[in-house]
Amino acid sequence: MVAPKITVLMPVYNGENYLKEAIDSILNQTFSDFEFIVVNDGSRDSTSMILNTYAKLDNRIRIIINEKNLGIAKSLNIGLNLSRGNFIARQDADDISAQRRLKIQIDYLKKHPQIGLLGTACHLIDRNGKYVRTNCPETNDTAIHWRMLFRNAFVHTSVMIRREVLTKAHLFYSEKLLHNEDMGLWVQLMKYSKVANLKEPLVSLRRHDNSISMTQFKEQERVSTEISFNQLLRLLPDSSLSMEDVGILRKWHKQLPRQLRKEDFRLCRDYFHILNIFSGKSNIDPIVINAIRFSLWVRTIRAVPLKDYTNLISTPGILKSIMGQNIFFALAGMLKWFILYLEKRLHVEKKGFY
Repeated sequence: MVAPKITVLMPVYNGENYLKEAIDSILNQTFSDFEFIVVNDGSRDSTSMILNTYAKLDNRIRIIINEKNLGIAKSLNIGLNLSRGNFIARQDADDISAQRRLKIQIDYLKKHPQIGLLGTACHLIDRNGKYVRTNCPETNDTAIHWRMLFRNAFVHTSVMIRREVLTKAHLFYSEKLLHNEDMGLWVQLMKYSKVANLKEPLVSLRRHDNSISMTQFKEQERVSTEISFNQLLRLLPDSSLSMEDVGILRKWHKQLPRQLRKEDFRLCRDYFHILNIFSGKSNIDPIVINAIRFSLWVRTIRAVPLKDYTNLISTPGILKSIMGQNIFFALAGMLKWFILYLEKRLHVEKKGFY
């Protein structure tokens, strides 16, 4: 039997409410050379009946049954072990994929063999499928690496993974990172391959009362902080950062407080120092790094009272974090930041799918 080009992998547990929409969005893809592995993780509602009905109508569907609920990480690993496609696409049982999602992603990965993990932007929808807003993550490998030190840069349900990267590095989802198994896998995968996100919103991510992001938010944040702490410890082995410090930096990375207090300056300097060390890594885009530097500088100006700003930037290494070592890349980075800023301000949300 000829292996399909793509394996679409979807775990489901008691997903009867939105399961049909999720399945239909995959079966109606314009790219049809895929197998659809659905891991029924011990569901006790009508999920089994819905899956059996679809499996009789389309032989691309393979149903795997867990007799008891094993959790999403174990279910995903079961599916990975059984997958045959050269590319693994994720799909959650309460989300919706755009009709051309698989086609757009596989075409991109074929043109960019250096990319092992490809995500996309996403529309957020409510429980009734009503549009809320569009999330547009970082698209560049360097920008994604920087964000991944603090926060997850990928929408799990949107990703497509190059199978050979997982196989060569023997990578699986960690079953110890409850409710944040995806961030743990991306951190490991980025050691072996470049990564990217597409600007196009190719999935609709549903927010509802029973979604993991709602019911397990505090646990997700705790595990994310732990993952960030371990990454920063490897980047700065002599660092005195505590787990609490990393938790604060993760909040700052998302949004700096309206005003930094003098007692926050020590941690702010650490933030700049992390950027300095990160910018010295190999295989980074110097223009993107300087765009990040300039963005951090602008955000700091807004948050630090003018009378204290001189005191802050007089610390050795701070000006390097702002300008870098090459004036050309510094100016190019500033220009790139302005372009990204204008794009964000002028962006007209696309609510329709491709």
